[in-house]
Amino acid sequence: MINWDDVLPLTIGLWPDILKTACGVQDSVFNGKHQACPSCGGKDRFRWTDNIDRMGDGGAICNQCGSSNGMGWLMRLSGMEFPEAVKTVSDYVNYIPVETREIKKKEIQSKSAAKSLSYVVDAREKALPMLKMAKPAPDDYVPTVFKRYGIMPSNLMMHAVGEHEFIINSVRNGAGRIINAMLICPDTGDYNHATSDGFSWTGRTVIGEDSGRFIYLCSGWIQGHILHRITRAQVWVCYDTCNINNVLLSEADRSRLRVFSDGLDRDTLTAASNYDLGVLMPDGDSLLQSLTVQKKVFNADVLLGELE
Repeated sequence: MINWDDVLPLTIGLWPDILKTACGVQDSVFNGKHQACPSCGGKDRFRWTDNIDRMGDGGAICNQCGSSNGMGWLMRLSGMEFPEAVKTVSDYVNYIPVETREIKKKEIQSKSAAKSLSYVVDAREKALPMLKMAKPAPDDYVPTVFKRYGIMPSNLMMHAVGEHEFIINSVRNGAGRIINAMLICPDTGDYNHATSDGFSWTGRTVIGEDSGRFIYLCSGWIQGHILHRITRAQVWVCYDTCNINNVLLSEADRSRLRVFSDGLDRDTLTAASNYDLGVLMPDGDSLLQSLTVQKKVFNADVLLGELE
């Protein structure tokens, strides 16, 4: 009898080849872009990530079928039961030379290490010095963008770049480690990452204290302040719609999390759908226009259906 726990470590990085061989799927399925699902056929609802539980696991997400690793997709696409799927994968990986498997494994490990290391190194070299040099804003200082939306500032830190003063926020991962810094224009609310790579996956800036109830995730910094004012709850600003999914993926406990979508944004709604989280929507086309949210909590799958 084949032990799946023995086979699984050998599959890292091999899932595109396994699925192409066993299920006949096309190369384009693995390009990481939104596209038709090879299982249900739904338009623009499937995305290959190769990272559901860990990088290289064959993971993919479909708004209709759900998210699963490579084994889950093999069974779904082929119709195999688990024992037959295990034998199919075992036969395949044993057919592949050990040297090839090691190359694939090292490629995945290198991608994973490079993705995290580049941000950590750059944070030490650039973001951390900026944060250390930052100075508290005067108590009576209200940024122009705050005045526009009726937000009262608190504990703002400022950093000078040349002749210009920027609000500066730390960007932290789920463990609380600083992995980036965000420079924010006090006049417009526009922001730029301090790191040269320009982004930090799983990074967020926390606004407000934890009330013990729900925590809301959003993509925009000004949105985050408005949401905090409306809900009186803690808000995590993820700075990018795609990064909302990465933040959620990095969290072991999502029971108190909800997602804010400023309109029908596919990436934001897909992230909420992946983890069965409720969605807040603006009362109107945009939160920056209405400055309030609808009282109803929406189902992400229902909202995604409106995009079909």
